[in-house]
Amino acid sequence: MAKKSYTVGQVNGYIKNLIDKYQIPMELFQLEITETTENAESLSYINSLKQAGFTLLMDDFGSGYSSLCMLKNTPFDVLKMDRQFLDECLDSKQGKTIISHVISMSNDLGLSIIAEGVENRGTADFLYDNGCSVSQGFYFSKPVSIPEFEHMLDEQQTEQQR
Repeated sequence: MAKKSYTVGQVNGYIKNLIDKYQIPMELFQLEITETTENAESLSYINSLKQAGFTLLMDDFGSGYSSLCMLKNTPFDVLKMDRQFLDECLDSKQGKTIISHVISMSNDLGLSIIAEGVENRGTADFLYDNGCSVSQGFYFSKPVSIPEFEHMLDEQQTEQQR
């Protein structure tokens, strides 16, 4: 959607109608907004989504456009650390320190954090050991179809019942 094509009320109403139509619990519905949209022009739009009750995730955090200062008043609930940011930072001691502090800062601010693009156990362990308990990426699973996902979920539930 082009942001100037629709009013905030139209978008909020459209999304809420879909949530009602498909009976999705509001707490399970999350909106990902790329960090590049976090600017003065779009802040009122983002705030209206938050006021409407949506959980907001800032996608691609660390991809080069973030201002740490904007986090002091952010309406977002979750930061999703960008894969490229992780890749570039994890190859040096200084970079690992930056990631460690971004995780710590996010937790201190009451923001959840998700690491994107985790491709190996070393990265997963580093993130977990530094307070990032939610990660996604090929290390955990490549993209799968809905039937494949349902099969994996059934297997996991069966395994947990043993």
